[in-house]
Amino acid sequence: MIPYSRWVVVTGCGSGFGLLTAQQLLAKGYGVIAVCRTEDGCQRLRSTVTSSARLRTVQCDITVPGDRDRLRSELAACHRGDLWALVNNAGTVIPGYTDYLTDADFRNVMEVNFFGAVNVTRLCLLRLKESRGRIVNVSSTCGLVALPGNGPYNASKFALRAFSDTLRRELSAWGIRVALVAPGVMRTPINQKYLDVLQGKLQQAPEDVRHAYGEAYQRRVFSMTSTGMTRMAQDPQVAVNAIVHAVTSRRPKELYLPGWDAGFFNFLHKSPTWFSDRFVKMDWGDEPAAMRQRGTRVIEFSQLCEADQATTWARFLDVLWKRGAGLTPRMVLEEEGDATGNGCTRWIPLFGKAGIREGITATDCPYRLYYRVKNPSWRTFPVDYHQGWVSFVPWTDTTTQVVWTIELTPKRGMTGLVLGIIRFVIPRYLRVLARECQRG
Repeated sequence: MIPYSRWVVVTGCGSGFGLLTAQQLLAKGYGVIAVCRTEDGCQRLRSTVTSSARLRTVQCDITVPGDRDRLRSELAACHRGDLWALVNNAGTVIPGYTDYLTDADFRNVMEVNFFGAVNVTRLCLLRLKESRGRIVNVSSTCGLVALPGNGPYNASKFALRAFSDTLRRELSAWGIRVALVAPGVMRTPINQKYLDVLQGKLQQAPEDVRHAYGEAYQRRVFSMTSTGMTRMAQDPQVAVNAIVHAVTSRRPKELYLPGWDAGFFNFLHKSPTWFSDRFVKMDWGDEPAAMRQRGTRVIEFSQLCEADQATTWARFLDVLWKRGAGLTPRMVLEEEGDATGNGCTRWIPLFGKAGIREGITATDCPYRLYYRVKNPSWRTFPVDYHQGWVSFVPWTDTTTQVVWTIELTPKRGMTGLVLGIIRFVIPRYLRVLARECQRG
């Protein structure tokens, strides 16, 4: 029999917040009934505790009714009033976009993060009423503001927040306090799992969906997510301190926001949607491939130059690409590129610090180049997408045809303006190139 004392049920104790919370509560003299999904998790926790007299480990997958019977048996050994608190910490994450995540992905996350917490809470409620204890639900800032590419996790944490509000109002008559802990990004194993699963889901998406997003977009999503999470990740002890405070304090808060980013997300949560959407919308730097094709215009220009292929190419790089043909005198060359021009980038300031950045990203033979244009602001050039190819085709032994193809998607209502600018500027560039080639 468990002796009369204050005992706390903590789920998800195999790693992360759960493991640290169990250790800290034991150090404060509380008894801990630690729920781990695997026996390895139970062993990991036991190996970190010097004295196990106040620790009970239960191998239990909280989504499986048969496994929950083990927890029920452990609770039955408690004396009346022994169970002081429940910490619903167990969680999982399956990131990805809604159009390629499966029903099973959504159900699996909801089963652990929401239904698991509901079922464990129902198991503990009678004894928590006897002790007038408390319930601590560990959520996330994703339960305050939904982030793109994280639908199942967002939904489960929003549901957990609603469940916490419901419990707080239902159980106030019984003297039970309910707290919600919504940490920001922390350095826990679930973060690494997030990145691994995200990359796997991107690669396993149906072929038509992968084609619609495009390889460049998928790589960019993973790269930016990995960089952002690495930079934002904080010491998990910050979140654990909040959980322990919610368990041990005489007057726990209703909402804890551990982490510097949690307060900002709470601010966004309370802001108008037009404001929060502006901050939350993620710009990966590349558009989905199918998006580029919607409303895309392809324009082609050609010019005969009185020079052989090699000379025309050299004149193009030097006079037009690197110096802007004298038509953009403020242009700044940022990278020279290699001998063929690959990697050569330039920056054209337009309004203050805003401008257009272009770069040769591929060359072929080497007399063909491909470049992408990135507009830091829609004010610089009102397009959603802009790229081009310039080919140098031998016409005769002493003449080369330069074919300049541009592919772009004007912003809504800006088609006439954009096409007018392109049809004015590019022919002027090509005429300057032709004159330079004729001079030799």
